[in-house]
Amino acid sequence: GVAVKELLAGRGGKVWLKGLAGSSASLFISQYYTQVKETIVAVAADKESAAYLHSDLEGLLGEKQVLFFPSSYKRRYNPEARDAAGIVMRTEVLDILAHDPKPKVVVTFPVALAEKVVARESLGSNTLTIHADEKISTSFLNEVLQEYGFERCDFVGMPGQYAIRGSLVDVFSYSARHPFRIDFMGEEVDSIRLYDLDSQRSIETVQEVTIVPDFRTYQTGTGKGTLLDYIKPEPLLFLKD
Repeated sequence: GVAVKELLAGRGGKVWLKGLAGSSASLFISQYYTQVKETIVAVAADKESAAYLHSDLEGLLGEKQVLFFPSSYKRRYNPEARDAAGIVMRTEVLDILAHDPKPKVVVTFPVALAEKVVARESLGSNTLTIHADEKISTSFLNEVLQEYGFERCDFVGMPGQYAIRGSLVDVFSYSARHPFRIDFMGEEVDSIRLYDLDSQRSIETVQEVTIVPDFRTYQTGTGKGTLLDYIKPEPLLFLKD
């Protein structure tokens, strides 16, 4: 890894690697990341190749170190065919990169990388973070969620929905793979729990959650940035094939 870093510095920042067949590319990326601890953006040829690369790297480095950045479309060049899971995963990656200073390996593919994202400076000003024991009212939270374009319903079933039942508020943010349940005691947050959508059972108790709208429909600051804007200093780009 260190030798490759020296080569990058001495050859204008570009190195061509041959003979990385099978999982050897994943092994190379994981070893470089482990030794140098820099954020790497690994760009595979297409979605399927990226999925295989992501799986390999997760097995080598662990789930928390490797992020998958997909496209938000089910079909290419069709803005109407939106992929809710893809939107959530994209927003989750941006939120992690914006707030977690630890280096990561981000796996993506050209179509997903080319798709514009919300500008980094707009992400923080258009999200709401709620902490346990924080003084906040359910009426204020309701106003914010309405402003963000969330749909109020009886039971949460998909990202972008929320439900208020007495002192309990269920929210499915676009930056989380599970909905969370906020338990209020008066105008103070008593507890925050992630829960399973199917069983309704709690997964874990957390100290804070971030509510992020769908920036594809919530217009402030959308379409002005790229994934690479969220990574400082500039990441190492690993272009496979």
